[in-house]
Amino acid sequence: MKKLAILMLVLLGSGCLLFSQVDLKSKEYDLGFTVGLWMAGDVDIEGITVDKDGSFLLRAFIDAYLIPKLAMGVYVNFSPTSISYYGYSEDVTIYELGCAIKPRFFIKEDLAIKPGLNIGYRTASTDEENLEMDGLAINLSIEVQKSLETMILSFEGGFLSQPVGGNE
Repeated sequence: MKKLAILMLVLLGSGCLLFSQVDLKSKEYDLGFTVGLWMAGDVDIEGITVDKDGSFLLRAFIDAYLIPKLAMGVYVNFSPTSISYYGYSEDVTIYELGCAIKPRFFIKEDLAIKPGLNIGYRTASTDEENLEMDGLAINLSIEVQKSLETMILSFEGGFLSQPVGGNE
């Protein structure tokens, strides 16, 4: 394969507890670690369809609020998974590092929604050299934050995609 292009829509669902300030409006940053489900899906590699198995996805992030209704941040994703093609199966480890921009909309004093645009660099490594790749990751997410008395509960879902990239 000369060039690898992946366009994958997967659902990432996760939840985390944010132990920072309890009042949503006075928060200066969100710091979190999530464990999510990266659902199975088809990957298109130059016209060849490859099946990606479902796996977990680990995500660490920090979002700093520039103003009360806008945050920018950085994130790291990690996911061990496997792909199948033409009867073969291969284990793949995926790493991603990127930045995010997330406006925040208050539904109530203790409830907010944060849609996000995440742009990063994704790389996949495997034992097969011709399957290793890297590329531009463009992800969409939506986070719901609920302030409780002693903590902030957060749930996030979204889509991961890689419109360009490849291997040598």
